[in-house]
Formats: sequence, structure tokens, C-alpha cells
Amino acid sequence: MVGTTAMLSDPRFPRDPSEAGPDGTGTGERHQRWRRLVGQALTAKQATALRSRIVGIGHALVDAMEAGPIPADLWAGFAYPFPVRVVGALLGVPESDWDRFAY
Repeated sequence: MVGTTAMLSDPRFPRDPSEAGPDGTGTGERHQRWRRLVGQALTAKQATALRSRIVGIGHALVDAMEAGPIPADLWAGFAYPFPVRVVGALLGVPESDWDRFAY
């Protein structure tokens, strides 16, 4: 039985289900190529270095929700945009492209 942490760090398990084989492991060359490219930027060291920026992203989203309609939409206002913006920051995507980067 593979633990969740081990599975998430195991390159045999793709993040895109369309690239999974019948046993659930990654079979796609495309998956491995993306994992190698993106994996260099998505490290704990990088996240730690950007901690204050990540906190700022979270605060900005919460501030926008507080200024918006009541009740706030937690999914649209925070849960969806937060990881997209954090990954954008980690990868060096300009803030002006973060919304476009989500797609």
C-alpha cells in the first residue's frame, strides 16, 4: 500500500488522470517531461523563499472577498485562485498573466 505522501512524490503517478495507465501509474512521456521541468521550480526551498509573497497573495484574496458581496464565495474568491497564483509566483509567471495561467 502506497502512502499519500509517497504517492505524491512518486513520478510513476501522474497528476493528469488522462495519462494514467490501467494500474493508475503514469505512462505518458509528456507527463514525465512536464514533471521534470516544473519539479525544479516547485520545491520546499522555493516555497520558503516566497513565503511572504504567498502570505500576501492569501491576504489580498481575503481582502477582496471582504470587500465584495456577502456572502462571499469561498471557492471563487479563494480556494480556486490561491493555488493558481502561488504556482504562478513559484514559476515566475508575471502577475498580469496569473488569471490566464489558470487555463
